[in-house]
Amino acid sequence: MLNFTTSGGVYGPELQHGFLGALHSFWNGADFVEGLRDLLYFDGGAGFGSRLIGLFAWLTVGVVLVVVAGRHEARHAPKPIAPAAAEEEIGESVAV
Repeated sequence: MLNFTTSGGVYGPELQHGFLGALHSFWNGADFVEGLRDLLYFDGGAGFGSRLIGLFAWLTVGVVLVVVAGRHEARHAPKPIAPAAAEEEIGESVAV
């Protein structure tokens, strides 16, 4: 929801609420929309490189967060149950 409203695709940041206009300066959707505008209207010479750097920064943050979350989940995963213990549990629950 924030990505659509802060990208500046429909309304520029000047016409948006102050909070959404402030997000426009660094949000990934705004980098994408403004980068496309730079390519289409200005032949990429009006700051496309900085928008591309912003998109790669968001990509890097996303990859780092996925790796950190994966390690956290792996560290806190429940221990696997031995097959013999699982069979015994199944046998007890069926016998009841």
